[in-house]
Amino acid sequence: MDTEDSPLPCLFSTLVKTYEHKKLSEYETKEKQRIRNADTNAIKTRIKLFEPHFVELSSFQNKLEKYTICEKHYNQIVPKDNYLNYLNDDSLPYPRKRSRNSNILNLNNMQIESSTDIGIQVELDSIDSNNDLLMQIKILKDSLNTLTTDHSKQAQIIENKNNKIFELEHECEYLKKEIADYNYKLGNLNLYKSQVEALINEKMNYQVKIFI
Repeated sequence: MDTEDSPLPCLFSTLVKTYEHKKLSEYETKEKQRIRNADTNAIKTRIKLFEPHFVELSSFQNKLEKYTICEKHYNQIVPKDNYLNYLNDDSLPYPRKRSRNSNILNLNNMQIESSTDIGIQVELDSIDSNNDLLMQIKILKDSLNTLTTDHSKQAQIIENKNNKIFELEHECEYLKKEIADYNYKLGNLNLYKSQVEALINEKMNYQVKIFI
């Protein structure tokens, strides 16, 4: 949501003096300016990109609803990558002067041709909406990839368990055959034992008869 006059402080106003050497723009103090709340998805996404360069931003992530972004800082941070590219590689030129040349503004690989002054607020509401939609699509794609990966892992686990079950079943069948074989041998042994006992009894009876 945008507002012409907001009591909330600009997110970058407290960082200007600390990061003046990084060419962070001064806080916009003009009376009539377009101020944006800092807790929109598009702005949150852009702020994340600047956290490595302005470490304090990470502590603001959970309370962005308490901050706004003034017109000048919005123009420097959100709609174009010039400043971010400069921070990533300070050997790149980053002019601070105003220019009325035709500029190409790059936002998430979307090029917007502008012949307006760089310092003037760029109307990017529709682009913010598109950016939010792109973010939602990316989140859905990431979720789908996660689900696909989890499904593949679960399928692999199930396959491994099925293989283990097959091995155990095969081993169980082998043990059943072993037990059956031992039972057969035990039966033969018992039969042999009975025959031996019968012969011994017969022999003893025969000897008794002789002595009598």
